Order: sequence, then C-alpha cells, then structure tokens
Amino acid sequence: DLGGQEQYITEYFEKKEFIFMDLSLLFFVIDMQDEMRYDSVLSYFEKIISVLREYNQSPNIVVFMHKIDPDIEHNSNIQLFVKDITKKVKKLAGDFNVAFFQTSIFKRWTIISAFSYGIRTLSAKKSLIKLSDYLEGWANYFGATSLLLMSSDDIIIGDFSKDDKSATILNQYLNELLKIYSVSRKPVVLRMNGDLLTLNSFDVGKLTLFLIKYTNNPQITEKDFTKPIPLEKSNEFEDLLLNFFQKV
Repeated sequence: DLGGQEQYITEYFEKKEFIFMDLSLLFFVIDMQDEMRYDSVLSYFEKIISVLREYNQSPNIVVFMHKIDPDIEHNSNIQLFVKDITKKVKKLAGDFNVAFFQTSIFKRWTIISAFSYGIRTLSAKKSLIKLSDYLEGWANYFGATSLLLMSSDDIIIGDFSKDDKSATILNQYLNELLKIYSVSRKPVVLRMNGDLLTLNSFDVGKLTLFLIKYTNNPQITEKDFTKPIPLEKSNEFEDLLLNFFQKV
C-alpha cells in the first residue's frame, strides 16, 4: 500500500528493485476530484510503467477512478476528465492489461467490484470459466436475470447477468442487502418497484459464501427465489473455490 505523497514517491523509486518486483497485480488509485494533480499522477503512472518494463514485470493493472461520488458522477466536466485520463493512461500503459473502474466510498459496491475484479485476474482462467458455468446454471434454476457469488469478506468470486441493466440494479442494492444481513444474520428478501432480490449464506467446506440474486420477472415468486441451492457436485465446487483462494 503505497501513498501518493511526493516525499514517499521519491523513496519508492530509490528502492524500485524491492517495491516493484514480483508483481502479479497493481491497483492504481486516482483522486478524480483533485484536478490540479492530474499531470503529476500521470507522470507517476508513467514512471511505474517504465520500472515494470525495466524489470520485465507484467502485472494486471486495475485503475480506480476514485471519489466519483453520487453528487458529481453525472457532472459533464467529471465525465470529460474520465475520458481524458482513460485515454492517457491507456497510451502510457501500452501493451499492459489495464481495467478502469469509477469508484466512490458512498457506493461501496463500486469498490468491491473493482477490487474483486483484480483478485479474479489472479485465478486460472479455466477455474473462472467453470465457476461461471455454475452461476449460469443457478441463474436458470432460480429464474434470476443477475446473480453474484461473494465470500464473507466481500470478495466477488463470480457473477452472471443476462443483461447489463440487471447487473447494475443488483449492484445498486448490494450494500443495502449486506447491511440488512449483517443485522439479522438471516436470509434477506427485498421486493420493491417490481424488483425481487435475495441474499442468503451457505457453507461449502470451511468457506461461508453469499449468493445474491435479482429478477424483475413478475412470474418469479419468493418461493422460487429461495429454493435450496443445487450442489450435486459439492466436492468439485469446493475444489474450484479452494483453487481460487489459493491463487489469491
């Protein structure tokens, strides 16, 4: 965890062979409300890329465009800054794998999503595909248009959505669902404005997981949505999860 103050940045590059070696994943956070520092932030990123190339490192890079809070997220200037920064970071990164997320502490799910994306890049692609197959099967079983699997420490292990709108709605309710569960410690069912969402916990081996589901199909009942999770191949699923967390 490296702070962005100038005096510390100088020290990082003086010890670059220790700081930037053996990297698999790099999170880079940009304060999108600090316009005066954009140039210095880009310069910092360019230096990091240069060092990574010098030491033949190729981590996945996740850029948090942070502090895009609800009261400014639709501001035209902020969105112009987002486009400009994205373009410049991509150019500096060259052939590095870079993903961008707009985040805010007032939208907890944006941070969870960004961090979890980075964590998932550490797992084997074959395991992720297999997990995705499980989630798609569960979505069809429950009649969900969006479904999300989380660990008890807020890491999104996998997700499945039949459309972008469903994914967005589920994510918007995620913080509320987790808050309710943290108080009740019981399965959560929310129905509002035609949307049906549920959150329930289940154990696989020693792991406690959350399955969050969403649908706006009026024909899907709460009974449909709260059926037991089908896990006929529980040993195979547990092995997939253990592989995921070992990579992490």
